[in-house]
Amino acid sequence: MLKNNITYILRSKEILVMVIFFLILGISVADFYLTGFRDFMLMNWMALPCFIMIFLILGNVRFDTVGENRLVSYSSALSYAFFLSQFFVWSISYHIINNWIGIDNNIMRIIVSFVICVNISIFLHECVEKPSSKYLKDQLLK
Repeated sequence: MLKNNITYILRSKEILVMVIFFLILGISVADFYLTGFRDFMLMNWMALPCFIMIFLILGNVRFDTVGENRLVSYSSALSYAFFLSQFFVWSISYHIINNWIGIDNNIMRIIVSFVICVNISIFLHECVEKPSSKYLKDQLLK
């Protein structure tokens, strides 16, 4: 009974997170006070254990209700087209801001570029990706 409880405690994620946290804290304090070397680039070694903790904590988390959301699933389908449409956005947004809107500040650039990028990605997804994937599925599954 005691052996099972100890192995459960040692395998729990919370204990692992606490051990890694105190390990990072102890090494940081020792490095800061004992060596006196206070270079900020030396603290980059903390990022890897933090990412490992994030992956361990979120390893078993499931978001079933998010996967059923139509907006999230359509946005997920648009993600690759959104990435590709960024190549076409800058000249179009520059033309629209200078000729039609007339307000040239960073917020307006971000908003106009985002709206144009979303529109181009919807067009690419609906007119290129869907028909080509349907055609390839038909040809490959014959």
